[in-house]
Amino acid sequence: MTQSHDIPQVNLWPSYQSSRPLLVAAALVSFFNAATALADECRDILEQGIRNTYEQTRNGDLRSNLSSAFCQSSLNQVRSRSGGGFSLGFNYGGSPVSLGGDFNDQNGKSFQQEACAQGASNLSNSNYEKLLQHVADENIVRAWSQCNQTSGGLLLDGRLNEDTLILSLRFRNSGNIHQTTLNSNAQVRGASCEDIPWKSGTVITGSVQYVQCERHGEQPVTVTVNSEFNGAMFYLPRKPQLELVNEERRNDPDDVGDVMATDPDGGRRWCFRRGAPGEGDRQVCRQSLSKRNGEPCTCGSDNPWGNFTGYVNTVYQGGVLRAPGNNGTSNAVPSPVPGAIPAPQ
Repeated sequence: MTQSHDIPQVNLWPSYQSSRPLLVAAALVSFFNAATALADECRDILEQGIRNTYEQTRNGDLRSNLSSAFCQSSLNQVRSRSGGGFSLGFNYGGSPVSLGGDFNDQNGKSFQQEACAQGASNLSNSNYEKLLQHVADENIVRAWSQCNQTSGGLLLDGRLNEDTLILSLRFRNSGNIHQTTLNSNAQVRGASCEDIPWKSGTVITGSVQYVQCERHGEQPVTVTVNSEFNGAMFYLPRKPQLELVNEERRNDPDDVGDVMATDPDGGRRWCFRRGAPGEGDRQVCRQSLSKRNGEPCTCGSDNPWGNFTGYVNTVYQGGVLRAPGNNGTSNAVPSPVPGAIPAPQ
């Protein structure tokens, strides 16, 4: 007689069901940690870019020192000693730092009050990053933006020490992709570098590679690297020579008083640099409202093109310009100029 044995049935589903929320939570934590790490890597581009630009920011904790200086200082107009437009700025370590051309007195102080409402030591991540974007040169911000557009890829950065620039390059993992191949030689402008190994066909992995360069005086430095996966850019602006505007110059309508203002139609005067055929002209520095459209104008050396002579034109919201010759006080309809960069709002 065959004896039957009952085999106990084990139901693993309840166990899986109970552990599923934990598995999902762990996956989400891992995902957000990875996203945070990538964001921090890109933020380093802004922070190191500011350290490279402003010598007084190179010592100590940048977040703490920059936040304290911004929140505890009065915002004043600053300008380059070599001439050119004005911008809003603040004192950092005894020297002025510019907030770029995006702010006038009113919206600059509004941002300061909003960002510093909880005190300099409690500047939120978003407000701190916004502050970095305003202090950093626009080309550094562009490199930071490119870094954020991909979940991995080439990461190019640089550290300035006196006139010596140390460039670093590595590949950030993107999913199961752990390396890429350069499809052109690295391009360097404004500096002389020792033998650069970043040539077409070079494989870039997660191991950091360094190159030492010597800056050409106080010239801006641009480095570009392109690969099969993505491209990366490093930018070092011309060394700023900023000064705070004193009260006497503040009351001079041809110097400072109306530079941050708008005309009756809401326009602002800018000095434009003429571009090469097909490139369009670029607005570079602000001008006094006493300037007439079409007049010659100059911008200081603290811009990517150095000293140059251009022409005055009026820019309105949305990047619409008035044709040279119209001073912006009539009811004529503004017309767009192809290729012009929209004015910061």
